[in-house]
Amino acid sequence: MVMAIVAVLAAVLFPVFGQGRDAAKSADDLTNLKQLSQGASIYLLDADGVFAPVGSPASDLSWSPARDASVDASGNAWNGWGLRLAPYVKSYDVFRSPYFSKKGSYTGACAHATGMDLTNNYAMNWMLGSDGSFGSGSDKNDSFAWSPDGTHRFSRPMNNVEVMSPANTIAFMLSSTVAPSAQSWGCLYSTLQASDFDNQLQQYTLYNQGANLAFADGHASFFADERMNPASKGNPRAWTIFHFKSRGVWMEPTMPESSMGYTNLDPDGKSAGAL
Repeated sequence: MVMAIVAVLAAVLFPVFGQGRDAAKSADDLTNLKQLSQGASIYLLDADGVFAPVGSPASDLSWSPARDASVDASGNAWNGWGLRLAPYVKSYDVFRSPYFSKKGSYTGACAHATGMDLTNNYAMNWMLGSDGSFGSGSDKNDSFAWSPDGTHRFSRPMNNVEVMSPANTIAFMLSSTVAPSAQSWGCLYSTLQASDFDNQLQQYTLYNQGANLAFADGHASFFADERMNPASKGNPRAWTIFHFKSRGVWMEPTMPESSMGYTNLDPDGKSAGAL
């Protein structure tokens, strides 16, 4: 009889404990993103209002700090946004999300980085910190360097006065390249030396059909939508858009005044280009 009662209680309580762990992870992740966003705001004061450059190396995915901790694939010193912002947060632990393992597991060209300590699990909005360190920018088919309306936005990080609505413009989010989200690429962007970046809202739904986002005005909050795809074990699904205008969330710093030609604006809340 006692064993039966214990079994019933376990069946009832274990899901509750699991929900509690998930909520705790989400809370810790949100705290990290708040610190990153607030640290970036303080950095702006020291940098005359200019956002930190993404500083990610160009080209060779077979390269990483695991191969050479002093220089990138081009022989230049590592100088990712993580290194720029590290002095403005309380510790390096702020860059590590509780959602990800501390060690990477990669395949393909990134396999050499398997087992290395990951020091950064977050991505910065490339549109805020674009600095010419990813791609050549000479080809108009380069989706990073050119917006759909033909604007070349590749050469420098933005000034905060150029961001039309900082409270709606995403600054930081969970990485979409760190394993297990991506195992065959992204080894370049999993450390403070070569920080991750994103130029679209590729949000992983790890808790309550949503995830945490940090914004260019220094705040962070949980964002959810009933149409988001839930994560499955080891293979999170992402909701990928440039702008979610109907919900007041976007990547393009010129929004809402200018969409820069992006078409997936979701003005009516019915379509947003989900993966």
